[in-house]
Amino acid sequence: MTLLRQLIVILALMFMLVFAGTFSITVDNTRRYLVNQLESHAQDTATSLALSLSPHMDDVLRMKSMVDAVFDRGEYRRIIVENLQGETLISREPPLKVYGVPAWFVRQLPLNTPEASAKLMSGWRQAGQLRVASHPGLAYTQLWSNAVQTFWWSLAALAVALVVTVIALRVVLRSLSRVESQALAIAQREFPRIDQIPSSRELRRVVLAMNDMTEKVEDLLAEQHEQSERLREAAYGDPVTGLGNQRAFERELEQLTASRDEHAYGLVGVVGIRGLEAANLADGYQLGDALLQRAADRIRPIVAEREGFAARLGGGLFGIILPDIPRSEVEQTATPLVRELADVSVAGLDPAGVNIGFAHFGGGQTAEVLSERAESALANAESDGVNLWHLYDDGQTAAGRDVHREDRWREILNHVIDQGEVVLNVQPVRSAQADGEPIQLEVFARLMDQAGELVPAGVFFPMAARMGLAEALDRAIVQAVMDVAGKDEQRQNRFALNLSRHALKSEAFSDWLLDALRARPGIAARLDFEVTETMVASMPETVLEMARRLKAAGAGFGVDHCGSRDLALDYLKSLKADYTKIDGSFIRGLEAEQDKRVYVRSLVATARALGTKTIALHVESEPMLEAVEALGFDGVQGYFIGRPEPI
Repeated sequence: MTLLRQLIVILALMFMLVFAGTFSITVDNTRRYLVNQLESHAQDTATSLALSLSPHMDDVLRMKSMVDAVFDRGEYRRIIVENLQGETLISREPPLKVYGVPAWFVRQLPLNTPEASAKLMSGWRQAGQLRVASHPGLAYTQLWSNAVQTFWWSLAALAVALVVTVIALRVVLRSLSRVESQALAIAQREFPRIDQIPSSRELRRVVLAMNDMTEKVEDLLAEQHEQSERLREAAYGDPVTGLGNQRAFERELEQLTASRDEHAYGLVGVVGIRGLEAANLADGYQLGDALLQRAADRIRPIVAEREGFAARLGGGLFGIILPDIPRSEVEQTATPLVRELADVSVAGLDPAGVNIGFAHFGGGQTAEVLSERAESALANAESDGVNLWHLYDDGQTAAGRDVHREDRWREILNHVIDQGEVVLNVQPVRSAQADGEPIQLEVFARLMDQAGELVPAGVFFPMAARMGLAEALDRAIVQAVMDVAGKDEQRQNRFALNLSRHALKSEAFSDWLLDALRARPGIAARLDFEVTETMVASMPETVLEMARRLKAAGAGFGVDHCGSRDLALDYLKSLKADYTKIDGSFIRGLEAEQDKRVYVRSLVATARALGTKTIALHVESEPMLEAVEALGFDGVQGYFIGRPEPI
């Protein structure tokens, strides 16, 4: 119950108590007054009638006619004439009848009419006694009328008082309502100010204190963001270009080769910008830095368009990672990239050109091997001339195998979509606290190829995207997960699954998904949908709208691979994500690298301040788990916790 309603109830009870007390006292006072009036009336009548009857004590008939004359006026309950021996000479006492007054009122408020008496004299001696009691009928009528009027006037006054009080309370408590809304907004990572300051001293102090607290909390969060950014820049950023540094490139490459579920193949490249030494000699490092910055400005959008990663490795060397590019598309990817970078230059110097060395990864290679192959390919490109690229020859042909696989995969994917034959594996996510309570089961989709082998999503999803089947495949996977969740109602597991970029962009898919969730609210409440941080960076408005609609439908929402794109965590404030999964590249080696722990601790603290839980990915050993628990993570996921298994 709201404070306003509580105050209204309390004040209403108080008003009703005052009303009942005032009404009772008024009616009782009126009753006492009327009783006194009846007593006075009876005594006056007894005195005057006794004087009239005294001379006629020997004539009973005359006395009777005189008594009747008085009694018939209807104002008397009884008139009795007695002699000295107590014998009744005349008695008039009809049944008591009160007209126009409810019987219950007469019973609840009896008017005990007092009896008055006077002596009857015969000369100088007493001859008898006269007893008179007034009739209460008129008094009851007056009492009833007074009670009714008092009741309605008091009730009207009570109603008016309550209305005025409610209006006054609403006006007074409006500021408290704003304070309540402000507090709820802070809990949702929003920081509004109250501009309308109340005039009452106490509420004024409360509102000013809340505004002050809001500013300080916002400043504190901003400071945490800035500190996190400074730590990230110091550990993984290149101060000249704003791209990642060599350490960030190695971290990303290690993560890429460790998880085939996400990206099964792609390109690793080393870009060599020529002319850096000449620029440094011409005008010092300032001109050389300008050349590097222009090269970075060209590389950045190209890599972002392909959801890749770029870093400066040192000198004029840049490292790039372009996932989901098959060997058959290396040339159509590399040639435009060389053309885009060939004319990079600074004022006063001619373009010196560029060379790029590529290594194709397709599973099984280590990060170190891929780096060595890309550097070797760069050396070959440089030896051949300027503005050339070279692909490391690992014994596979660029054509043939990919074309054959594409034909096969179209048939496999269409069959899976039509029949809904998606194989689902799940990996447990549990609490990082001592209790180790389960949090969710993350779903990994697999397809069965024609040879009967399970193929991870990192292999078949890029193929589905090129064939225009990604959205339909997403529907099949989501439907399969919902069916599994429907059969799992007794255990009440939560299931987490990733949405692809293609599904997120499709309005038709979004409408279908929301309709499916609304149709099965019990299942929707046990589903968590995730998007990668790369998707947040490249399509923030689309992700924000999807997050809002999913949460409105009762489902959870999370961000996967947080930290992988070197974004500030400000986006969590608008997304209101339930949780974020810290990228495995930050978790590997966490137990041994102090500076990595410092940065990850800032990530966890910032996410927590924004009301978002954090889950550590790729926890693969007990020392790693201990390091994660010490940093305050809410959940953990990885092979040490549990490997993906079929449902």
